[in-house]
Amino acid sequence: MKLRLLAILLLAPLCACANNPSGSAGSDPNSGTTALRVIETPFFLALKVPVCLGSVPLLVPAAAASAAVPFHNGSQEKSGWAYYKNGVKEACGPPYTARPWE
Repeated sequence: MKLRLLAILLLAPLCACANNPSGSAGSDPNSGTTALRVIETPFFLALKVPVCLGSVPLLVPAAAASAAVPFHNGSQEKSGWAYYKNGVKEACGPPYTARPWE
């Protein structure tokens, strides 16, 4: 029974990719790209989580230093807090799925 449940849970995401939004199965010319994304996404998330968790503590000293010594007038970040938020957003923000190279 547990083996059947495990098989259903593993195959359900693949079955969700079988139809495109219009409902016709197999008409997508990029179905290989979709299959590749389904396979790559768990690996992408497995690498994204440690990078996100590791970058947050590394950004704190830089944000504190930039708060103590402000940036020049021409920079995009106006304060250390903005520098910290932009760094965390880039490391931990979307996309959460693997995208093909374009």
